Amino acid sequence: DLGYWSVENGEIVGKGHLEKSSWLFHKTEATDFRLVFEVKLVDEVGDTGVQFRSEPGEDGHAVGPQADFAPRWWGKLYEERGRKVIFPTKGHDFDGDGFVKKNDWNLCEILAVGPRIRTAINGHPCVVLDDEQVSRKGRFGLQLHRGPPMEVRFRNFIQPDQFPYEIPTGATYDSGDYPAVLRKVLDMAGYQQI
Repeated sequence: DLGYWSVENGEIVGKGHLEKSSWLFHKTEATDFRLVFEVKLVDEVGDTGVQFRSEPGEDGHAVGPQADFAPRWWGKLYEERGRKVIFPTKGHDFDGDGFVKKNDWNLCEILAVGPRIRTAINGHPCVVLDDEQVSRKGRFGLQLHRGPPMEVRFRNFIQPDQFPYEIPTGATYDSGDYPAVLRKVLDMAGYQQI
């Protein structure tokens, strides 16, 4: 239901008290990509995430991987209508909440190259996963999870042609062509031979 979504001051805002989750999907598909953006979970209430390489199901429910952003879920990877939590893997202790600036803007990154998924929150690595089962192509979507009244805000989706890019903290990102850089580094390290 798009009624929960709006744009305010250049920010994408999801707000409401939902009985079922709502997604705002982008129309284009992506394969290998790097996505950089900021997210703010107002008052640290609710649950949100960014779908990638995903599709809206016939009932509107997302199908595919999602980088999660919520208390006790920050930095985890969930597969909607699939395997559920795919990172952290069983036996792997991970808590991304310590990387979060509560009720403030958090810089998030998602990098997907083939089966390799990497995410970071405020420069701290979160998901480091090589998963042959993860989808290789699909759309991006923003989630507003069912549950208590909540508000989430997204802004500053950085496009590759905007690099180098200075973030609000003053740090500068470089070229932005991370799929190509990752492939080159993996080739140099002989990763495929390991």
